[in-house]
Amino acid sequence: MVLIAAPIAPQAVPYFSPGASWSLAYTEWPLIVGLGYSALLLAILWGGRVIHVVFEMYPLRFIGLISYSLYLWHLPILFALPPFQGLAALPLVARLALAFLVAYLSYQFIERPFLRRRLKYEPKDARRAARAPASGGGEFVPIQETIAP
Repeated sequence: MVLIAAPIAPQAVPYFSPGASWSLAYTEWPLIVGLGYSALLLAILWGGRVIHVVFEMYPLRFIGLISYSLYLWHLPILFALPPFQGLAALPLVARLALAFLVAYLSYQFIERPFLRRRLKYEPKDARRAARAPASGGGEFVPIQETIAP
């Protein structure tokens, strides 16, 4: 670990030294991005029909479906990290398409079987409560807890 971190240590020292002066990118930018995501989330939850229509479109729902797999696979494929060093010669658009393809396959053959398997062992009341709409409408099915005496 030390052998890997040693070459980049001089680059990290100025940012984490006592008394170092950080620029806007290190202090306020994460706050601005966080507030932007929060505003987007609130707009999706409480916004009008126009916003709901946009986020209910099939391409965005598909990205949401494979989002965890895409999160796991995008970095090694886009930046051609091991074991994908041979992809560095491909244009970025091709690597992006490959990242989506690998994420979809990963979702279908790894993530989805585990999601189906979970349904076998989860109580039916818990599944019904988990599928109940959060924004009103439908029936509310509380999860029954048993307390041993």
